[in-house]
Amino acid sequence: MLVLTPENYYSKEANAEYMSQSTIKDYCECWHKGELIHELDRRDEVIDFKLDIIFKVGNFLHSFMEGEKAHKDFCWQNKDYIYVSATCQKMLDALTEAGFKVPKNSKKELLIQALKDNNIPAPKGTMRAEFIKGEEMIDAMLAQNNIVEMRRASIANEKIITFEFEGLNFKSAIDVEMPNSYADYKTTANFDDVWWDGNKDRWSELKAHRGYVSWIQGKGILEQQGLYQHALELTTGQVKRCLIAAVTKEKHPQAQIFELSQKSLDWGLARFRKMVKYYKAAKQDWIPKHYCGKCAECAKMQKGIEQANFTEI
Repeated sequence: MLVLTPENYYSKEANAEYMSQSTIKDYCECWHKGELIHELDRRDEVIDFKLDIIFKVGNFLHSFMEGEKAHKDFCWQNKDYIYVSATCQKMLDALTEAGFKVPKNSKKELLIQALKDNNIPAPKGTMRAEFIKGEEMIDAMLAQNNIVEMRRASIANEKIITFEFEGLNFKSAIDVEMPNSYADYKTTANFDDVWWDGNKDRWSELKAHRGYVSWIQGKGILEQQGLYQHALELTTGQVKRCLIAAVTKEKHPQAQIFELSQKSLDWGLARFRKMVKYYKAAKQDWIPKHYCGKCAECAKMQKGIEQANFTEI
């Protein structure tokens, strides 16, 4: 088996050998989504640039909390996401300062080529608004003493664990491990954010409560953290407490630590076990695959729901 490192954790090779909680979640939401992202290498058809930016902001925050080097590396590798390309005027100014005369009405493509031809570093553009908000969210987290103390007490950051679960090889990365607990960084619109759970998981025998649920349950965090706690127990022999270090995306971001009860984690692990069993059975065509009936790929294949009760809307 491939030995996982921070450099290859998200690689195609790693994803081919190991499952993750998010992989199973994608297949359960819609089989088309799982196939497009994890088998057909057509992620761009599911995750557009705007949604990708949202994910990158989360990674921006994670990398800062991991450490200075990790954050610098992330910013360098993702500079095209973080910064809007420089304006024509900035590029024109850079060329002029280097002693080159360029017509003021030059097109952007010509200015970029002129910078490359003359080995002049491209001027940095402005930071996207989403990442400016990301910096504000980081400041909010650093203002919370309990989050600062949690980082100081860590014995490992971004700890990679590989393990077997329901006959499949899984991987997970623990954001912060402490002697008797572990923590995961999360972002949300606000702490009062609620999600409508209408029993959309028809593939599962473990039906969620029909109605509005907290963002922690609505985003599948209970299933994820139930699996992470299980993975840590396999490797350390301890049942560690689970903390969620969360920050909001509000105009004035707020940060707070939430502890998940053992009962909720046990529920999440049991539900995730059902999700894995569904995936394995559907993969073998032993049971019907679940399609959302709403995505573009379902529309192409006419996988919509032909008839539904209005209470399921």
